[in-house]
Amino acid sequence: DLVDRLESHLADGQLIPSSQVERVETDGDGAAVTISRQGRTQRIRTRLVVHAEGTPADDPDVRMRDYGQHAVVCEVRAATPPAGRAWERFTAEGPLALLPLGAGYAVVFTVPPEKAAQLLALDDAGFLAAIGERLGRRLELVAAGPRAAFPLALRVRRHLVRPRQVWLGNTAQTLHPVSGQGFNLGLRDAWELAEVLLEHSLDDAGQAGPLAAYARGRQPDRLGSLAFTDGVVRLFSNDLPPLRLARGFGLLALDLVPPLRHFVARRMIWGARAWP
Repeated sequence: DLVDRLESHLADGQLIPSSQVERVETDGDGAAVTISRQGRTQRIRTRLVVHAEGTPADDPDVRMRDYGQHAVVCEVRAATPPAGRAWERFTAEGPLALLPLGAGYAVVFTVPPEKAAQLLALDDAGFLAAIGERLGRRLELVAAGPRAAFPLALRVRRHLVRPRQVWLGNTAQTLHPVSGQGFNLGLRDAWELAEVLLEHSLDDAGQAGPLAAYARGRQPDRLGSLAFTDGVVRLFSNDLPPLRLARGFGLLALDLVPPLRHFVARRMIWGARAWP
């Protein structure tokens, strides 16, 4: 839905699909982006390059912490439709999340790397049974789509801006999916960048001052989301009895006290904008 809405605001020729960025060169007046598509190259001149291409590759400016976990992802269908409800189960190996997606669910199954290989090797019935072991009788799963797995790590870019360039979303910070905060954080990145550009940079979107203000303004929300997500991973990946008890009480409190649940949800959706 979001992609459709964005594309509806693009004029013909503004979207170049199935292309690859080969290099980005900047100077005092702007940036030149060389892209390749179907064996041909094209050079685009612009005032500002916004990097939003997803999880960053190896880069000296990116710090990484390997969580020692893999996420197995796929789509599944249950006997009853989701009705807007998501499920998440915390285990010693990692969280299992089922997120409403159309008539079914998107699955994010967090496990150790060797377990991920085993899950990929199972047939559909075996895979659904593995999910059922963790969910119990909450859902009756009846079908599974193709599966894939990828390693989980925290990747954080030290500098959000450089001359004529800015990084946002997963390419600025890739979080563990445990609390689903990466997408929310990326939307807030885009929102705040748009606000800064509209306020300061209508004539030249790549001016250094507004970009520096954007980078400073994103730090509280960004660092808070990083600390929260990383803390949840550590808290819920530890099977010590006192921590299990504390986790149980915390989740029970969220379930029984709607104002507390709304307080947490508001801050997970809006980040630093929700304070106080």
